[in-house]
Amino acid sequence: ERPQQIVSELFSAGLMINLSSELTDASILPGRFKLIKGLVKRFSALPEIIDSEAIYWAGLLSMIQPENAPVILDSTGTEHSRRQIVLETLIAMTSVPPQLTRINENDNISLFKLLEEYKLETLLALMAFSLDKRNARKVLHFIWHLRNISPLITGKDLVNSGIKPGPKFRQIFSHIIELKLNGTQLNKEEELQIARQLNSSI
Repeated sequence: ERPQQIVSELFSAGLMINLSSELTDASILPGRFKLIKGLVKRFSALPEIIDSEAIYWAGLLSMIQPENAPVILDSTGTEHSRRQIVLETLIAMTSVPPQLTRINENDNISLFKLLEEYKLETLLALMAFSLDKRNARKVLHFIWHLRNISPLITGKDLVNSGIKPGPKFRQIFSHIIELKLNGTQLNKEEELQIARQLNSSI
């Protein structure tokens, strides 16, 4: 119920140091560690399960040397999917903030391209541990307004329209997504029309 308190008690009992000699005292925990529960609850309405434990792990392991994180995750028997999320998050906590700072708040395309591959847990961990308010707002905007933008048409629709499978598909889908990110409202037939035009010009 209260992960921060549990972790603090593990520190007090001297058990965390068994994971790593760097985990000596609860004072090393990120200041916003206690905010994770509320952050996860805020996004509980989204149609996906949030692995809050992965977020806690990312916050804890961000305090130690990066090369030690996989060892600790393995020694605690962390399941593969959670392990991947945590390790990807630790990398993102270093690489994403400076890139995010360079993106204008109105540049939906650049924001989408930077964040589209990240799991929700990674995005929440970034907001909890790595970002100032300005950049956290950009991530919030991405989650609520951009993250689920996608074409209505599918590869099958393109094939049925006479477009041969290949690299063109990705270019077509990317172009349609960019139009939508810039506010263009498209129905399925309009997307197919754009796809046909692109196919003839690519």
